[in-house]
Amino acid sequence: MMESIREIFISMWRHPKSAIRQAIDQHSRKFTIWLVILFGITLFVEQASNRNLGDDFSSFTIFILSLLLGPLFGMTAWVFLSGISYGTARILGGTGTWEETRIATTWATLPYISKWIVLFFQLIMFRGELFTSETPIMDASPFLMVSFLLLSILDFAMTFWYIYVFSNAIAEVHDFSAWKGFLSVILIPLLLVLFLFILATVL
Repeated sequence: MMESIREIFISMWRHPKSAIRQAIDQHSRKFTIWLVILFGITLFVEQASNRNLGDDFSSFTIFILSLLLGPLFGMTAWVFLSGISYGTARILGGTGTWEETRIATTWATLPYISKWIVLFFQLIMFRGELFTSETPIMDASPFLMVSFLLLSILDFAMTFWYIYVFSNAIAEVHDFSAWKGFLSVILIPLLLVLFLFILATVL
């Protein structure tokens, strides 16, 4: 099983469609749970950094919260992403099943979970300032500032790759183009953001 997971992980970066097909054929419910948990923890830590959660909580508390709330975040995001991509894909003529869509959504999180490569270096280098709005130590060091910029660019690139892999995963299970897969992933969230923006403007 671990050998298959390693093969799928490597293939995911080069041939996402074939990797997803292999993942569906060798799917393990137990591994799905672990991927969803890791996805949620990664998502929580990233949001803690983006929202400067360290202004109100210690780094240790954030770590504990990530372990406690991260799995819930992951499950919620997994169900939401599976639902919107499945619904939109069916509207666009997709033929994949709900189960296949859930499996594709699960395995597509591998690039996002891989952000721990970046997070590891960020935590080592920036420590608690990764979660705070004020960063005096980082501001006083050109090396840390440049490192933060480079790691942020890498983090953005991995987010882009996650969307790319997710789009191709949905395209594979629904038997249509990658562009339709991309629309399946972003169309409803994009329309929702647009609606909320218009609503905020009007009110």
